[in-house]
Amino acid sequence: MKNLILGLGLFFAQIWLTFNGVEYFGKYNSPYLFFGVSLAIALYFFWLLLHKTTTENQVDIRVASSTRKSLGALWGLITVAVSYEEIRKLWVQYDTPRTYSDVLPQMEALYNRFQNGEFPYTPLDMGGWSPFPVYMPLHWLPVGLAHLFSMDTRWIGLVLMAIAAGIYGWCVTGCEF
Repeated sequence: MKNLILGLGLFFAQIWLTFNGVEYFGKYNSPYLFFGVSLAIALYFFWLLLHKTTTENQVDIRVASSTRKSLGALWGLITVAVSYEEIRKLWVQYDTPRTYSDVLPQMEALYNRFQNGEFPYTPLDMGGWSPFPVYMPLHWLPVGLAHLFSMDTRWIGLVLMAIAAGIYGWCVTGCEF
């Protein structure tokens, strides 16, 4: 129980510092305190992992954890899937992202250059200015998945987010302390 209280205390301290830290500690001290609390959360987690004890009850929990992990993965997928309709409406409303942003055109250009065997990182002609592309390969390589499945490039981000949320749900519900 004390582990839970200490963990929640650190978490709520982090939340409090996010919203009120600058007001109470100033803009120069608050980032250090926030970093310290965030680091304490990670260190406390690793300390718990190193000092956990095995009991017969935990063995029983491990047997049932595959179902729990599957439900966690499903819950993670559902959290992203519920946003589908609202995102679809936004993407219908703003059907040409090139007029609002230079991000997708840059990513598509980087992927197309890579696919054609060209060096991707040369300035792009955006019709009035030529930005130098700064996106790393894991930003623009998923564009290839969108091309492979003949889907709008914007959807691949949502699909990858759903997969990541499912993996996160799987991992979180499988932790045993």
